[in-house]
Amino acid sequence: MTDFSDLPGVTLMHPSEIREAEENPREIRPERFEALCYALDADPSMLAARPIIVDAKRGDVVCGNMRLRAARHLGWEQVPVFLHEFTSPAQRREWMVRDNQEYGDWVPDELSRLVSEHADSGADLQLLGFGEQELADLRRLTERGIDQPEPDAGEDPMPEVWGIVIDCDNEDQQAELLEEFADRGLKTRALMV
Repeated sequence: MTDFSDLPGVTLMHPSEIREAEENPREIRPERFEALCYALDADPSMLAARPIIVDAKRGDVVCGNMRLRAARHLGWEQVPVFLHEFTSPAQRREWMVRDNQEYGDWVPDELSRLVSEHADSGADLQLLGFGEQELADLRRLTERGIDQPEPDAGEDPMPEVWGIVIDCDNEDQQAELLEEFADRGLKTRALMV
């Protein structure tokens, strides 16, 4: 186990001394929880870089409920905690939501290259936090050759197609979604049924 005792501004607490937030807006699927436990167990020092944030007055988690659950599951005797006195309930809510906010988006070709380099080096892909299907899709993207030009019209760009159908209220909403997905690097097809 990593020694967390020399972290400035951070105290160590036994996981049983900390309560999860009642108003936690997040949940975790069993397979994602297993992935989190695996990653924390393999590299607990990352928790030092991102300690659990606890409301100093109330004694409950504001940021890090899932990390606390994982530490309990792993049987840890101590976790790094940043105790903070929130100025208002609004500030507490802001931190809670902001900690889980995904401000950035993956750049598919860059992410695919990083995952492939990680795999080619013999590193443990499970530590990246992706599911098996996501990893397979990323590897396939690299193998296909990201920099290759798109196939000519009429050719099927991918032998397998995984998709979703989203019902839109109107043509404008459909166009907005197609543009948003294209900005994210996703291939889309418009349908009108």
